[in-house]
Amino acid sequence: MMSLARPPISLRKCSRLLPRPILRTPVTTHQHNHQTTITTPPTIKQFHTTPTPNAARSPSVRRAEAAQKRPQQPRIAATYTEDGLLKTPAQGDLPQRQRFLDSASKTLHDEARKYGGVTVDYPTFVRIAKELFNVAYTYPPAAHLVQRIEGDIDEVFKIGYHIGTNDMSFKEWVLAACSLAGARGPVLYQTARYLAITARRGTEVRQTAVLDKLEEIGRTSNDPRALQLLAQVQGRRGKYTQALELMEAVLARIHPSKKAPSGAEHSYLISEVMETPWRVYAALKEKVGDPMGADEVMRRAALEYEDPRALQDYASLLMREMDLEGYEECMSKAASSGDAMACLKLANFYYLTSKGWFPRRGVKVSEGDNAKATPKATRTVDPATPVEEKKPGALGKLFLFLSADVKSHAEYRKLAVDWYELAVKHGGSRAALLLAIIEREDGNYEAAWELFRSSRTDDAKEFMPTSQDELVKVWRDATFRPEVPLQLLDL
Repeated sequence: MMSLARPPISLRKCSRLLPRPILRTPVTTHQHNHQTTITTPPTIKQFHTTPTPNAARSPSVRRAEAAQKRPQQPRIAATYTEDGLLKTPAQGDLPQRQRFLDSASKTLHDEARKYGGVTVDYPTFVRIAKELFNVAYTYPPAAHLVQRIEGDIDEVFKIGYHIGTNDMSFKEWVLAACSLAGARGPVLYQTARYLAITARRGTEVRQTAVLDKLEEIGRTSNDPRALQLLAQVQGRRGKYTQALELMEAVLARIHPSKKAPSGAEHSYLISEVMETPWRVYAALKEKVGDPMGADEVMRRAALEYEDPRALQDYASLLMREMDLEGYEECMSKAASSGDAMACLKLANFYYLTSKGWFPRRGVKVSEGDNAKATPKATRTVDPATPVEEKKPGALGKLFLFLSADVKSHAEYRKLAVDWYELAVKHGGSRAALLLAIIEREDGNYEAAWELFRSSRTDDAKEFMPTSQDELVKVWRDATFRPEVPLQLLDL
């Protein structure tokens, strides 16, 4: 977990200030070169890697939300700037939104104070909400429209996002207007989204109005999140030395914490599109030809902060060194956090162990050629020759009998099934496919078929019949043993 300094912000469980983003078209504006300087005392921010649970909506709010889903008149197509800011008024039925607010305002205010970080009293909350609805559905987003509603733009933003419920158009309007007004949360989120857009499209990072606001936040507040985003901008522009200096300042201002942040505004990762600081720092180290420095920062992120993504990256490094116990420990921690990809990788590791690709933990390998058997991308999950485990002597057999830690190959297969099932629950399509193969091997044809149909992945085309008729014909044929490509089992 990490923390900032201002009040401290934690870094191990990070709630997300905003929902899953919509990556729209980004924007092109003039380009200047700005120097980012640090003029205020350092800020320490805690970093948490687990999101805060969403609050349940009350019955009255749910009824009001349901009313919003009734058919409306055709909407004007929303347009966005190149950096992803809405350019048009919010699209929707303003009278209906006003009725929604009238019927649910008290509950909305209570929930906003309890879960949304809102601090204003009820009359102020209602005033701000009504004024936001009136301007958002009438005018394109602009800084002055939210500035004249209330001096504290961050408070306006929190209220706007809370009353927006299912209206993404309104939320996009609030995000755009508050970003242009310089509110910290929206500026950080919008910059992270812009960087994600340009990275996905392979386009350059231009100087935008929101980036100007970000540089101002970096100079005046020393918020490590702002410094990290500025470092990413510099890195994307090829200025690696300046980017590394900023990231070193970031790492000096965060610290591990097991305490969850007190609110979304105190979270480090404010959205799902924001990179963790160690990934940014490690990538920059790679750019300047310092892979050992990159490995060290990933090790620290994994072992000190227990960040799920860092744990997976570090586990991969340990796998390259054939440190199987270290790999299992790191990937288990990542998977236990609920990360679907980590669950899948851990299941793959156990499945390959059950197949003989890796020695069971607690059992030594022979010194022969097979002792170093490792997966090769061109082979199937069934190794030509399993790794050769050293046969124990009399005392060794007694130790194995007494030790609960040494599992059989069948137990490793069962572990793989357990983690595949968990990965499926977290939405893993490939996990559903691999679990279907195992269930079919066990004769559970109906369950396997349902998993196979739910996998929604093209991976099966590599080793299963592509025709539905052919697939149905062989599905219950015990002699049909599909050769699963090893490359599907990521570690």
